Amino acid sequence: MHVVAYFVLYRKYRPQQFAQMVGQEHVVRTLQGALKAEMPPHAYIFTGPRGTGKTTLARIFAKALNCREQKTNGEKLKAGYGVEPCNACQSCTEITEGRSLDLMEIDAASNRGIDDIRELRDGIKFAPMGGGYKVYIVDEFHMLTREAFNALLKTLEEPPAHAVFILATTEIAKVPDTILSRALRFDFRLLTEQEITGELERICALEGMSVQKEAMFEIARAALGSLRDAETLLEQLRLLGKKHVSYGDAKDVLGFVDFHISVELTGLMLDGKTADALAYFGNAYERGEDIEALLRLVAEWTRKMLLVRIDASLMSLAASDLSPDHKELLKTHAAKASAQVFAKLQALYMEKELELKRTSFPRLAFELAIVEAGELISAHRSAANEKP
Repeated sequence: MHVVAYFVLYRKYRPQQFAQMVGQEHVVRTLQGALKAEMPPHAYIFTGPRGTGKTTLARIFAKALNCREQKTNGEKLKAGYGVEPCNACQSCTEITEGRSLDLMEIDAASNRGIDDIRELRDGIKFAPMGGGYKVYIVDEFHMLTREAFNALLKTLEEPPAHAVFILATTEIAKVPDTILSRALRFDFRLLTEQEITGELERICALEGMSVQKEAMFEIARAALGSLRDAETLLEQLRLLGKKHVSYGDAKDVLGFVDFHISVELTGLMLDGKTADALAYFGNAYERGEDIEALLRLVAEWTRKMLLVRIDASLMSLAASDLSPDHKELLKTHAAKASAQVFAKLQALYMEKELELKRTSFPRLAFELAIVEAGELISAHRSAANEKP
């Protein structure tokens, strides 16, 4: 029986060129500048949250360093053309397919001892097979032992001309200063919700499927800036086998809290209907809604109201992920209290979020948040009515 290879979305659509990277433009520009100079530094540190493209960009850079087709276009590169691997030559193909002898990827989580680094040092002495560079990508290198760090330090101090190190980590604070001082550091940022939804929409178009816009925004929120996490969530929806995935389909599969619940709950509190808000929350709790996620959504809606209340010109920043109906509702809600009240509500929700993580009575903590929010809003109204 012939077995067809199945690739999950984050592997299937992993960028193969600099231009395909989502976000991290500051890193891409600098790496391309190093390629144009034709004398790239020998050590780089890629640091940032998971799922933001550190290993992917390291592989693209490794391809560009060894791309034979690109090196034949030196005059064009110096004239300002974008630097990209061709993805067609033997070196590019081997790296893309994961069988290049000039690219070594090491997982420091499972290869963290001094013997592993000594083995790396022994292999560095040999020239690259393709005549370019031997690139070493060390993932999560903050997990190396102290002895391994010391051994790596010696290698970084006196590397052969053909060796390039790319050290990736999610915990830069654990990396010794002696290592940091010997490599160029690049900080990868979390992706914005707009960047994530844009990439997901592109993938959906290529896959011949569509996802309701509100559901797409929920995926972007849940991913918390990680494109890989967002693509994994989209993968779950793809497995439904539907050409169009509705908001309800996505909620059933992914289990996210309905955004409308947070908006409705906030509206009740702003109208002074604390008892109704408690009852509404009680129904959501009984249905099994994730109350930590619900509180985060309430806080996010409050943040949007605060921005709009501070200045109407901030509407584009606050409401970039909202439908036209929700934008109008945001304006209505923002007019019901002052910026000072919204700021106090934000502080209250941040405090309650911490309580939810450590309390044995999360429902009570959320109910207290509703009651205290109601008191803040009521006090604001009373003060406003007393003014002459």
